[in-house]
Amino acid sequence: MSKTGTILSVMKPIADILMNNYTPYFIPDFQRDFVWGEKEVTELWEDIKADTDVFQKETDELEGYLLGNIVLIQDDVNNRKIVVDGQQRLTTLSLMGLALQMIIQKKIIDTEDQTPANAYSMVSDLRKSYSIVNDMGEFKDLKIQHDSGLNFGQYYRKLISGESDENDILTDADKNICAVFDKMYESIDEELNNEQLFHFFAYYKLKIMLIETTAPTEAKAFQLFEILNDRGRSLEPMDLIKNIFLKAIVTDLKSNTAKENFNENWRELINNLHIPKTPIQSSTFLKYFVVACYGDNNKAEDLYQYFKNKNLSGQEVTEFVNKMVQASRIYANIENKNYGYFLDDINMSILFEILKIKQFNPILILFYNETDDIKREILDRLTRLGAAILFSYNQTNKIEGLVPVLIRKYREANKIDKKEAIKNLYIALDEQIELFANNVKSLLAEKNHSGRNGKVNSKATSILEFIEMYFNKNEMPILKPARGKKASVEHILPQHFNFEKNHVKLIDLGFESESELKNYINRIGNLTLIAGNANSSMGNGVFEEKKAYYKMSNFVLTSTLIEPKTTEIKTGPEAQLYEMINQNEKQYGVKEKYWTKDLIDKRSHDIASLMYNILIKKI
Repeated sequence: MSKTGTILSVMKPIADILMNNYTPYFIPDFQRDFVWGEKEVTELWEDIKADTDVFQKETDELEGYLLGNIVLIQDDVNNRKIVVDGQQRLTTLSLMGLALQMIIQKKIIDTEDQTPANAYSMVSDLRKSYSIVNDMGEFKDLKIQHDSGLNFGQYYRKLISGESDENDILTDADKNICAVFDKMYESIDEELNNEQLFHFFAYYKLKIMLIETTAPTEAKAFQLFEILNDRGRSLEPMDLIKNIFLKAIVTDLKSNTAKENFNENWRELINNLHIPKTPIQSSTFLKYFVVACYGDNNKAEDLYQYFKNKNLSGQEVTEFVNKMVQASRIYANIENKNYGYFLDDINMSILFEILKIKQFNPILILFYNETDDIKREILDRLTRLGAAILFSYNQTNKIEGLVPVLIRKYREANKIDKKEAIKNLYIALDEQIELFANNVKSLLAEKNHSGRNGKVNSKATSILEFIEMYFNKNEMPILKPARGKKASVEHILPQHFNFEKNHVKLIDLGFESESELKNYINRIGNLTLIAGNANSSMGNGVFEEKKAYYKMSNFVLTSTLIEPKTTEIKTGPEAQLYEMINQNEKQYGVKEKYWTKDLIDKRSHDIASLMYNILIKKI
């Protein structure tokens, strides 16, 4: 251990923590498993996008993003730093660096005729974010190393070295590592153009900060860990805002009763947002609530200054906090998937679990106390608009820009005529849906939904699940059962089709080259949903061999590949639903042995048309 006996605490950028040093970080066996997943990395990604204006600004214009603390022990004997606290952050940042390096390599170096000179140095620097290299730039070892007793270290090593596959995922920690990396890879790949990649690289290197605290001994390190994690709660933006509000109450109302009522309401607010195992960021809720009340969109970190400038009176504070407490109950239950507190409707599951869109929360907050009929109309439009934006390959910041504008217009109209205001909001939402739906129709059929290592990306999964739940009226437990494997995406023409074994040539399936096949294999027309266990059972069989599985599938999108839906009921909602399904989901290649390029093309265009008609409510 270090002989200096000094505890050092310094705020450092990723460049200094991961890129510009040759000292590995060692994860000891007393560490818990890697528990961050898609939820945590999505929140991190959204925070980074907000902080950088979606990577539109120059890095020197940005203040930067403080990700938190890491607590280390300087182990001079083994020339390493032992991680006491911060494993989740360091691991995620190393995976982010790997994902960014792979995308720069793919989009800029491998595809551009004239590669910018600094692209090579960017890749070289990013390689150092997850590995230790020699003077020739060759891999020597991992930057983050795990004790042999930590099983998930094996998968992490294989992932970093590019040698991992699905069979290597053995534990929940392995699944989490894979989910974090896949989410980062897809987000960077789908959302950033080449110019934004350059901005992100500079931001990642220089503006993502950690407070690195290094202790000389284990005893001192664990003492620090306890201080940082167990001795009281750190001051949050909400605490500072509370002080602004309390000052207004005391100054303006000059009443102990008003002060006591405020403190009681504030305690209730914080308790409402405290859900065991599912903590809710109070500042995120406040951000949404401010948009709902005023149509003003702020970063969470700017809310303190926002309220300081707004200078609400004591009476205004009282009314604002009373409304906020009421809204927080419903909001917290929605976050906890108790959707009935707002509306018992399948679109709640679609919006929050399939589309995973939270940016419409301010509009929902506006209508928390409305009738179920109005809630249903609003929710349906928000669900279709969210799908239209995502499936037209736009970023969710489109929603963040749109929502405050809609709310301000609604609130102005509501001052005159509430019914007219709601009607105008419906019209505005319909116009936006039409706008984005046209892009879906033109893009979806020919989009290659390939993610990392040629796997299907999550966007394709969301498209199929959206059709299955919204149009086919299937149920969430079918897609995502509480136990057992959830639904997975099936390649109708297998991703690893054995041409030699099946005595088939590329041209027999309509493909002129391997590259053309690769471009088609992850198109939406070659994808469907299947139960997790059935996917492995079918393996890489030809279409004719799979028909029996498809026909028996619980997924309507899959079973109707082979035969139409039938029911003995002649009238009523079920009969109408089946008739609508059969009119819009056709059978393909019923007599064909192989799934071909022409069938992929036809079904891709059919799904694109179906999606367009769903989005604009034509069917």
